[in-house]
Amino acid sequence: MYENDPTPASLPLTRECEWGCDWQIVSDSARVADLEAATHTVEAHASLPQRHRLRRLVDSYRQVIGPLPAHVLLLAVQQVLETPVGTPADETGREASAA
Repeated sequence: MYENDPTPASLPLTRECEWGCDWQIVSDSARVADLEAATHTVEAHASLPQRHRLRRLVDSYRQVIGPLPAHVLLLAVQQVLETPVGTPADETGREASAA
C-alpha cells in the first residue's frame, strides 16, 4: 500500500436501522454507510411533512454554501427527523420573533 493512500484498509462497518426495522448496510466507508443509513431513514420512516422540511432545508443550505458536503446532508436529516412534527423550523422561528 502506498504511504499517501487516501483509503486505508479497514474492517467493514455495519449500520442498522435506528427505527428497528431489519434494514442494514455493510460498507468499508463510514461516510458511505452513514449516507445510506440517512437515505434509508428518510425513504422508509420520514413523514411527508418531514420530507418537505428536509427538501427546503437542503435547498436553503445549497443557496448559501453551494454543493453540500456529505456531513451537512447527514446533519440536515438528523435535524429534521429530531424536530417534533407540528413545529416546522420556519414556523418556530416566526413564533419566537413575534413574541
